[in-house]
Amino acid sequence: MKVCIISDIYASYKNRGGVEEQMENTILYLKKNGVEVVYYDYDPQTIINSDIVHFFKSLYWYWPIAEFCVKIGKPYVITPVFYISDFYNRIQYRIISQFKIRGLFKVACILNLWNNAVCLFPNTSAEEKQILSYTNHHRSNIVLNCVSDEFFDAKIDLGQEYIRSLGLQANEYLLNIARIEKRKNQLRLVKAMKEIGMKLVLVGPIGDKKYFSEVMKFKNAIYLGEIWDPSEKITLIKYSRLFVLPSLLETPGISALEAKYYKKNILLTKIGVGEEYFKDYQGIRYVNPLSVRNIKQNLFYLLDNTSLCNDKNQLPRYKDQIKIIVDKYNILLNG
Repeated sequence: MKVCIISDIYASYKNRGGVEEQMENTILYLKKNGVEVVYYDYDPQTIINSDIVHFFKSLYWYWPIAEFCVKIGKPYVITPVFYISDFYNRIQYRIISQFKIRGLFKVACILNLWNNAVCLFPNTSAEEKQILSYTNHHRSNIVLNCVSDEFFDAKIDLGQEYIRSLGLQANEYLLNIARIEKRKNQLRLVKAMKEIGMKLVLVGPIGDKKYFSEVMKFKNAIYLGEIWDPSEKITLIKYSRLFVLPSLLETPGISALEAKYYKKNILLTKIGVGEEYFKDYQGIRYVNPLSVRNIKQNLFYLLDNTSLCNDKNQLPRYKDQIKIIVDKYNILLNG
């Protein structure tokens, strides 16, 4: 079986994040399950020579490629990575889906992309419910987001010496692992921390340079750059006081799952689909990401209650979740 992977390659190289990590691990386990993987190189023959096409993310400019698949009878699936909380945007999708307005809007292209897919692979039931409310079919299988095996396999804790080498003290900093941009909401977070007297450690690519500059005006903000080495990341998580991710939207945030594995208290946005991954977890507070006051109140609560976490911290594994995709490929191709 040969699958053609289609993704936003330029964005993946420029700002690697959770979606790119999800795609890389999906490809890794497709190969481990005997699937031949090729990448779309803008040559139609690559699609023609593949058995099935797999899109990552819901991007409007995918539709002409997907439309070509439809014309030649090539089945395609999508890992949509989609959720919108904004009322205006939800209304757009609802109106265009109900009144069949086509060809004029980016939204229409995304709806066409979903409607013609043979299967969708959302990461949560909330994402699935939202997408299916706009589409005319119900062909979907939930494939949970996972923490990479590298994270589980990296047993090395670099210890407090590593933490001190970064100019930090164990349990005296809050950790945010995310792209630095408005959607990840670090500016409101650092403002909420002004009275706490602890450092905010930021790890991740810079998605918005102007926004990054505003965040770094605060003296308690420390930027460590991008850290992908599992042992370094594990050590930063283990010796942090809290893990904080008050984004404007999360679907659900792989770094928060990693913090859950190490039983850290977590401050997480209430907007998006993150809650589905933390139903069994006591050491978490959900915040209104638009309210500095609410973020601050919940930070103080978590700092004052450091023994909230329980032992139910099992995480979904790629070896199990990608098997769902492979099985679906086989059903779609072989009946």
